[in-house]
Amino acid sequence: MRRQNRWQRIGLLCLLLFLLPVQAGAAAWDGSWFYHEEKAVPFGREGQIADWHPYDHRKRPPLSPDSHVVWLSVQLPDDAPDRNVLMFLTTNQAVRVWLDRTMIYTWGEFRPTRFDQGTVFHRVALPGDFAGKQLKIELYAAKNRQLGIVHLLSLDTPSRQVQRIFLYDLPVILALPAAAAMILLMLLCQYFYSGRWNRLYSFVIGFLLVFSCWLVSAAKVRSLFFDHPVFWWYMLSILAYLLPLSANLMLSELLKDKPYARMKLVTGVNALLFLLAAAGELLGLHSMNDLMDVFYPLLAAGETAAMYWCWRAARQGNRLCRAVMVPLATFTLLGLLDGMAGHFRLFTWHTFLTPLAIYAFLYFVIAILREKLRREHRLAVHNAGLEREAARALQRAETDVLTGCWNRSVLNRLLASSITEAVQSGGHGFAVLLLDIDHFKRVNDQFGHVAGDRVLAAFAQMVRSSMGPGCSCIRWGGEEFMILMDMEEREAVVRQAQLLRRKTESADLGGHRITCSIGVAFWHGRQDTPDALFKRVDTALYRAKQEGRNRVVLAGED
Repeated sequence: MRRQNRWQRIGLLCLLLFLLPVQAGAAAWDGSWFYHEEKAVPFGREGQIADWHPYDHRKRPPLSPDSHVVWLSVQLPDDAPDRNVLMFLTTNQAVRVWLDRTMIYTWGEFRPTRFDQGTVFHRVALPGDFAGKQLKIELYAAKNRQLGIVHLLSLDTPSRQVQRIFLYDLPVILALPAAAAMILLMLLCQYFYSGRWNRLYSFVIGFLLVFSCWLVSAAKVRSLFFDHPVFWWYMLSILAYLLPLSANLMLSELLKDKPYARMKLVTGVNALLFLLAAAGELLGLHSMNDLMDVFYPLLAAGETAAMYWCWRAARQGNRLCRAVMVPLATFTLLGLLDGMAGHFRLFTWHTFLTPLAIYAFLYFVIAILREKLRREHRLAVHNAGLEREAARALQRAETDVLTGCWNRSVLNRLLASSITEAVQSGGHGFAVLLLDIDHFKRVNDQFGHVAGDRVLAAFAQMVRSSMGPGCSCIRWGGEEFMILMDMEEREAVVRQAQLLRRKTESADLGGHRITCSIGVAFWHGRQDTPDALFKRVDTALYRAKQEGRNRVVLAGED
């Protein structure tokens, strides 16, 4: 229910955005409109026209196919002297405006030209004595299909006319910040998350840039700041051809691994049509606008095919193809509606709906970010698993499997670490204990190696559990174990060694009673070496064995 209400609110907002500019463009003309058509340009005949025909000024006059000039006439009101700005929109038509027999405004060339004259927002300030006079608008078009089409005709105050222009551009004004924000977002993704999606980011940015430029070209308010109709007309036409081309390049990247998707064919047709339109325009054939008759059917066919291929990819689990179907359908539908209204004149509205599709495209951008985060999470989990596996492998390589103690290969690293900590602490020393299980060979000979392994594992477990946090236990070899003890008080070290000896003597380790001999040596400072330290502790252990075993012997200070 919440989702349904949300979509209802969005629909009402879109309807409001559509109706508001349309209502703002309605002009309350009290007088009746008349028209007169001619085949050629009869300059100066405005006072000789007798055959005027009534018509609905909101529609195109019913002109003959061979007419190139049309006059539109209405009597101006005499009760609103402050409404003195006439505003209307024409496309590829030259214009003259007359008050009775006086020409007060002219724009464009009343003859065939090499290039189109563009879409022009005419704002004509009427003289102070215009009330009650006859207003005549003379229009010339080289192509009859464009003749007599006047949009957004209104007579109002200057401020209301400027306000009306901004209202017409409300969809564009709403769309531009969203497009700019998405471009920035995609640029950041491309910068910080470069990789396999770089081409997709580039195509998305390219499409958004083309769309943003199209928005600027489609805006009517730009005539207030940069009034060059021919430039804006060709910019709008070129970008209209480039919009589906840039969109289909993006879709081609999404569907590149789908053999059934013929996006190269669709993109190639888009590119070929654009090249034909541009070449014809350069040759003076005015093909940029004429080929729109082909553009819109191709748009419908190509994007419908692309939507079908995206649907197939979505069924195979491609989340981005599923997400892109929303903006693809929205852009295609609104673009076709704008084409039917603006080019084919099947509907009557005076604003673009296509800009509103940018909010559907936002859904696709969010899907890209969401999919990227999913991939990053999966990659992080995978890397964490690899790190844990590497850590376990390293631990297995450095740990004695039977006893759980460090093996001898780690001794040099542990010893170097102890020496470094001792030096950095200003002389704080450490001790080395070398333990040997007494008569361990008898256990193996009498009870077997399995029993001996149990004794070794139990002895190592007892030693590790008896040590403090600053101690490390290394299996030196066979039944010998070395302990690095972070202590320098001799009495404390000897007490700890004696405790280990007594616990060994009194414990049942692996089902057997054993004893151990322990040699103890201390690090003598910077002048000491590992070899000298090992030699001292080994000598101390040898003395413990020689003196009867099951005892602790402290190494001499030599």
